[in-house]
Amino acid sequence: MDADGILFNGLVYAMDKPTTATPSAIVNKMIEQRNNFLRMYTGWGSPLTTSLTSPMPSTLQTKITQILTLCKQNNFPAILSIADQHGNFASAYPDEEQLNINGDHVFGYPGGTFICPSGEKYRQYTQSLIRQYITLCLNVGITPWIGVDEFVYIGQGNDHSFYSQSMKAKYLAQTGLQAPNVQGSRSTWSTSQRNFIDFCALQMQEFFREMEEEIHENDPKAIFGVMIDAYWVYDDAVYWSQPWDYYRTVGNLTFERFDSNYQSESAAKAGMQRIIDLNPKASHHFIYGRATSTGRKLAEWAKEMKYESVQLYEYYNVRDSTFDISDITGTPAGVFWCPYCSLPFTSQSELNAHIATNHVGSQPHILTVKSLPISNIPFTVTKI
Repeated sequence: MDADGILFNGLVYAMDKPTTATPSAIVNKMIEQRNNFLRMYTGWGSPLTTSLTSPMPSTLQTKITQILTLCKQNNFPAILSIADQHGNFASAYPDEEQLNINGDHVFGYPGGTFICPSGEKYRQYTQSLIRQYITLCLNVGITPWIGVDEFVYIGQGNDHSFYSQSMKAKYLAQTGLQAPNVQGSRSTWSTSQRNFIDFCALQMQEFFREMEEEIHENDPKAIFGVMIDAYWVYDDAVYWSQPWDYYRTVGNLTFERFDSNYQSESAAKAGMQRIIDLNPKASHHFIYGRATSTGRKLAEWAKEMKYESVQLYEYYNVRDSTFDISDITGTPAGVFWCPYCSLPFTSQSELNAHIATNHVGSQPHILTVKSLPISNIPFTVTKI
């Protein structure tokens, strides 16, 4: 494989809606498109229950187990993407739904309702989902890889979603103050407005840290990552409500340019580079949302910037056509991963020779991806 090639040429399979795409159809499409990495997205309208202890129903567990088994057979790493959008959860626990200052629903309601990271029930719910997925991975014999994705407070104009009942109650309990209305640029905010946005960022940081700890308590070798979902898309209030200092401690960072309507190409490229600059020691991953010439261009940029994966978002069905960018990523149809150091090889004979030369007597770990320790430094906001 080209040493400068991208390590993973991924496919994102979204479980948003009922689908006829079987596990074998998904993995066969990956082989056809020369993908070597699968991201399973659970959010929006995915078939999760509202149970705080068992959010993944048995039917979904069965499907994911089948997918993981096929991924293992083909040496494809697989990641479960946990998103902040669950309409069913919001209906069951309305106090933890993100709302605007007037208590109204915001973007995505009802199917893709955003849940507030301040919610204790949602934290318990996500921890349970993590435990269920890790159990499935360990039963199959594949390294658990979990991404906490699309966690953001939505902002559209002056309509922000910081004001869930759980957020307002927690802010009042800890400060004795009512949550203020925040609009406009940071330079115009009062001290109380800045303090509230910092508090919102702290809730997100606590959520990420608790999920990271949950993952590693259940499997110290599991891989954890987050998606940064606020570059070039939202306004100052949303930008500053992100835990930027925490992102500097995470071993895997993902950036997404989902649709050309959201960002200009120059802004997307600048955002991609800023993710690298934010945390140069991390592994960097990029999700693009269209199987088009623009998608190819984005993959080329990601390769130039040394991203370690590009991933095509495919919604919840398998496309009829084939979108093969292996000429860019350098990932052929058959990738043989070293179970000791995670280097990729293009044939079993090359892999066997590598193991005989470098890993006699070593203990396989299936997959190694950089993972930095959890930071215990006090939370501060630093714009880059």
